[in-house]
Amino acid sequence: MIIQTKDGLAQMTYTWNRKPIRHVVLHSSELQSGDLLSHTGWPE
Repeated sequence: MIIQTKDGLAQMTYTWNRKPIRHVVLHSSELQSGDLLSHTGWPE
């Protein structure tokens, strides 16, 4: 799940391999916008 707070931070929670939940905070300047549906595979 990703939410953006009023101060511009993107708060993200996720799990990997059923390990404990992780929480990451990114500043909006670290993010790129784009169309996720146009990508057909993993970036190289």
